[in-house]
Amino acid sequence: MLKRHTTSQIIEQGLPFSRFRYYQRDDEVVLKGEDARCLYYVERGSVEVSYMTNETKIVVGLIGSGEFFGEIGFFDEGTRVRDIRASEDSAIRLFDQDAMNQLKQENPPLKNKGVKA
Repeated sequence: MLKRHTTSQIIEQGLPFSRFRYYQRDDEVVLKGEDARCLYYVERGSVEVSYMTNETKIVVGLIGSGEFFGEIGFFDEGTRVRDIRASEDSAIRLFDQDAMNQLKQENPPLKNKGVKA
């Protein structure tokens, strides 16, 4: 699992292995039921975690700049259990399996500092 308090140096060195995506406010980042093919890092902005019950939206979390999300589903190879939308214009980095494999090959000490398999 990704360690919660990853240092800025580890993040800075790991970002070149990620893909950049820009989301505008209310854009869907992750939808419940999707395959968990990436883990995410909020470089700038924030995202809202929610689910629907009886046609009512329940917000269960807000994830801001400098935080990761989606790592549990990614490493467990499951499906997403919550909807995640940009709560403001946001810059988000995506780490897919190819990025993690490249990170492991090119910088094994960095991968081992941030991720426990």
